[in-house]
Amino acid sequence: MLLVTLRYYATGSFQKLDGDVMNICQQSVSRIIFQVSTSIARKTKDLVKFPSTAEEFNRVK
Repeated sequence: MLLVTLRYYATGSFQKLDGDVMNICQQSVSRIIFQVSTSIARKTKDLVKFPSTAEEFNRVK
C-alpha cells in the first residue's frame, strides 16, 4: 500500500497507470492512496516539526 501511494506521489501519473504497473485496478489504487494519505495526515503533528526559535532555525539552516 505504501509503495503504491509513494509511486503515485512521486510520478504524479494517473491512478490507472499506477494500477497497471502494480497489476491492481484503479479503484483499489484510489482506496489505497486515500487510506495511506489519511494515515500520514494523522501522524503529521508527531512527525513534522518546524523551528520555533531563532536558535532552532539556525541549527536547521
